[in-house]
Amino acid sequence: MRIGLLLLFTIVFFASPLLLEAQNKLFGFHLMQKRKSIRIPFELHANLVIIPAVINDSDTLHFILDTGVSSTIVTDPEVSRFINTQYVRSIQLDGVGQDSSVQAQISIGNTLRVGYARIFEHNLVVLEKDILKLSELVGTPIHGLIGYELFERFVVTLDFRHRELLIRLPDRYKYRRSDGEKMALDIVDKKPYLSDILIGEKGKQQRVRLLLDTGAGHAVMLNTYATDLPMPDTTINVQLGIGLSGKISGHLGRLDQVVVGNHHLTQVVASFPDSASFGSKMSNRELRQGNIGGELLRRFVVTINYPEGFMTLKPIKRAMKETFEH
Repeated sequence: MRIGLLLLFTIVFFASPLLLEAQNKLFGFHLMQKRKSIRIPFELHANLVIIPAVINDSDTLHFILDTGVSSTIVTDPEVSRFINTQYVRSIQLDGVGQDSSVQAQISIGNTLRVGYARIFEHNLVVLEKDILKLSELVGTPIHGLIGYELFERFVVTLDFRHRELLIRLPDRYKYRRSDGEKMALDIVDKKPYLSDILIGEKGKQQRVRLLLDTGAGHAVMLNTYATDLPMPDTTINVQLGIGLSGKISGHLGRLDQVVVGNHHLTQVVASFPDSASFGSKMSNRELRQGNIGGELLRRFVVTINYPEGFMTLKPIKRAMKETFEH
């Protein structure tokens, strides 16, 4: 009897931390095993950061790290076999593109893990159809997009030199000059905006407010509806990409100058979407005059700090010498 009681006590003793964690599930993303920071290797395809993720008991999935999304979006319906399919409601998602909105379902009560970062009782937006076809566009399997929920809890460094993500608890990060130039971030509707951006073209300069968008592969996109800048003399008419509402068409051209903080970049390839794809769909044109994406960001080590409202840019010398391409 004593042996049985001792064994029972031992099991309860060693299991109690797990039971406590299960009973008192932490709100939002947290680091497992009392870690203060973690490193996650990432792949870079089409200037997009691809990170591994696990939903419930799934195989390893691949998500784009996207500061432009406020909720975790499952873009591949095949992933539904791993998630809670007792959907609570259906919604319509509107986004840039030429077509109408897209249908999606809300799945609740999921566990999502990115390395040793984990979130319980997580809501997922599940697209009914794989309209983005990201796997085809990027050239590697893509199952979804993850953004705000991860950035709101941690200080996240995108090290494009070593293809590594460094995630730290906010109280474990202190800005140093060696981190690079510090720039203010304005978080509005769960999305980050930069106001210290200067665009120069044909001798004219304008300071613009741009969305920091790690989910965009281009360098700069400008909403001609919201700026007074002229388009470059030489442009080409192309399909720029795809959004939640379909194809994004417009023009490509090289800007004379883009100044991000104290960093002067020249002959930057910029995208100018037409009004049907982008400009006329923006409810507040002054809020978002465009965005900056991966083709520009990959030239820096980028630290994004939502909790304190700033980011840092540390130039990568080799990458800064590369010409901008589309």
